[in-house]
Amino acid sequence: RPRGFRYLEFFLEDDQELAEIAASYRSGALLSGELKAKAIKCITGVLAHHQAARAEVTDALLEAVQTPRPLPLPTLTPRPQDPA
Repeated sequence: RPRGFRYLEFFLEDDQELAEIAASYRSGALLSGELKAKAIKCITGVLAHHQAARAEVTDALLEAVQTPRPLPLPTLTPRPQDPA
């Protein structure tokens, strides 16, 4: 499969649209350049969302996330031994 299609398999959320793109590409109605353009458009949207979310990260948020803290783990009690 072409690399552009592999990217669409991962990033495109609409399975029906992916199936239509696959059928069009297999039949020859969709050319490689058009497939690449669809992949670029899809990935550009994903990257724009990622970059916007990344821009909202502050030093204070990083500090809060990366600071070690105790985890509330349950205490396990040993099971009683069965007499042999």
